[in-house]
Amino acid sequence: MSMREGSWWSRSWGTLALAAFALHLGATAYEDAILAPLWLGDPPSSVTAWRDLALRPDSSNLFQALTVIILVTTAMSWMSGLSARGWRRWWLTLSLACAVALAAVTYLFVVPSERWLFGDGAKNANDAVVVAWTGEWLRAAVMRAAALVAGAWSLYRAQLSVVAYAVAVEADFELGISPPAARPRRVREFVFGDEQGPEITIPEDTINPRQRWRGSLPGPRRTAKK
Repeated sequence: MSMREGSWWSRSWGTLALAAFALHLGATAYEDAILAPLWLGDPPSSVTAWRDLALRPDSSNLFQALTVIILVTTAMSWMSGLSARGWRRWWLTLSLACAVALAAVTYLFVVPSERWLFGDGAKNANDAVVVAWTGEWLRAAVMRAAALVAGAWSLYRAQLSVVAYAVAVEADFELGISPPAARPRRVREFVFGDEQGPEITIPEDTINPRQRWRGSLPGPRRTAKK
């Protein structure tokens, strides 16, 4: 398998991470479009009415578990795909950055806001504080949705690059062109200097400076035998 295509482990972890991103994104879209307007519409009265319900849907446990799964699987796909060349490595790096941003937004902003609004903290607070915490949750939800969309798209592009590479290799095979892994490597001549700068080569017929110096010396004096 070519290093440009990506390892089997990287593609497998990438598939799991993409599935987790898609599941989290779908659940987040449902929560933001259906559930959140029920308690977010007219704070603080709507928040109080939602908190006083005997049975209400709570997606925080599911979202926290999905965030951990996304972070772990994306990190594993990125680490096992560092040897991949081309755009796949950069798409994996972007998806890992989105996974880290998702974890930070979830555990630093979304979870504390939900615990305060639907816990004991909002019962004795004034209306202005409840409205402020509601706005804090709304801003965090927007950042979470942005991280999910960007992460899912970057992972999709990373997985799609594997398919594009396989199609390109198949097209080259039909044209009689061998893939990069099967092409013979050209042996370069030993040079001094950078590849991009001027090269100083050592010709094979160069005379050793020490030998040239010895040849320039006068020969030993001959003495007559007595």
